[in-house]
Amino acid sequence: MAISVRCLGIKQCAYQLKIDRDDINWDAKQYSNRAEGQAFTPYPPGTILASDYINGRVSAKNEVKYYYFPVDYKRMRDAAILLHKTQIFGSGENGDSKLLVNIISGVEDSTTGSDQYQSWDYPSDLFRQAESSSGPGKAEIVEVCQEKLAEKCEGAQGCALLVGVVGKSDTLASYRLKGFYGSNKLYLDTPRRVNSTRERTERNQFDYYWFVISESAVAEGADF
Repeated sequence: MAISVRCLGIKQCAYQLKIDRDDINWDAKQYSNRAEGQAFTPYPPGTILASDYINGRVSAKNEVKYYYFPVDYKRMRDAAILLHKTQIFGSGENGDSKLLVNIISGVEDSTTGSDQYQSWDYPSDLFRQAESSSGPGKAEIVEVCQEKLAEKCEGAQGCALLVGVVGKSDTLASYRLKGFYGSNKLYLDTPRRVNSTRERTERNQFDYYWFVISESAVAEGADF
């Protein structure tokens, strides 16, 4: 889907665009965290946004929902995916989930045709380039560094992160997903000054940033 905005007249025009996407509850059999040799029929994955969270859910253990996050490693430097586990579609205790991530190159190569998603390497427990599994109620984050993006994406026509959210419990697990680009990354001992003049609304009052911290730093304690 392509969207264009045309400004009419000679005066400057300002606007905001936002796309809302409801979760699609695909057939769990098609999106099972398959065993080796098990048949798998891919469907077009959902899109992860960098501008806002998107909501999702997996209803059973080993059910997987797949998502797509386009990246430009030369501009972004790094990329990260955040999985925030929160009760959205049910009540009571929320089920657990985890992240699986693969880097997919050539996603804009026209020679592969419109069904290119069918040939992608969908992440699973048997084949994934990154995984995050911290436990019930704890957020998951996967960072893909510039070196790894360059290794997979150099010279390719388009690149993306193919993300799988996997259910880890027999109860419904709802979540929120968000993507981050390298421009939002904080670096140790490097202050960032931001002059924000844009108008805020209740749902748009935060600027999001991310950083990487080692296990040794966590063990010693970190100040925020």
